[in-house]
Amino acid sequence: MLIFYVRYFLGTFGTITPLILGLLNLKYLRDGWQWIFGFVVLGFIISMLNVHVFVGVNNLFLVHLYVPLKFILFTGAYRHFLKGFVSTRILVWVVVLFIGYNIFNTMFIQRITEYNSYPRALGSFLISIYAILWYLKTLTNMEIRRMRDEPVVWFNTGVLIYFAGSFFVFILSNQVLFQSVQLSKQVWLISSTLMFIFYQIIAYSFFLVGKNAKSKAAGSHEATSNLIQR
Repeated sequence: MLIFYVRYFLGTFGTITPLILGLLNLKYLRDGWQWIFGFVVLGFIISMLNVHVFVGVNNLFLVHLYVPLKFILFTGAYRHFLKGFVSTRILVWVVVLFIGYNIFNTMFIQRITEYNSYPRALGSFLISIYAILWYLKTLTNMEIRRMRDEPVVWFNTGVLIYFAGSFFVFILSNQVLFQSVQLSKQVWLISSTLMFIFYQIIAYSFFLVGKNAKSKAAGSHEATSNLIQR
């Protein structure tokens, strides 16, 4: 029962901080960040439906909807983050093939009343690849000097922590459930904890996006004032 309440807290309140900071910095969320905010909104909506609407019934259809939408949002973000390094056409084809696989899986392998562990594991793997490609792009081009002040660094690190860490949870979830319900609960608690940490990293990334934008605007205003005074 304790594990249930901990997972309830992590799942319900994990999205609150990034949602608030995203709204506070909404006008600065451009160049891919609007897609990440969309992911936070999607997570909040699914969490509320899961906890307050579809309680006590089979709500796994929500996951069948959540997985492809999440992948679309992350691909939209990395289309900006990987610009000039990975072709947009390639990313579009990845999305099309992934959605096609989701539809095939729902129709013939893991029905809408079952947990779609295979697409979720595949999505986690592909998003982890996005994150690795971003690091390769950054190291190749030497684009960032102060890593700790760059929001994409924090976000990308969070992506690897969550998606790489949860990959095996997703792919083995059904098998673990058949072996031991208690072990399954403990494994999913780890996944929920990683997701909670990821959401807080996103929140901090939103904070840095707003902070950097405000600093840049203040610097531009100061430079303009100095030119006028001269």
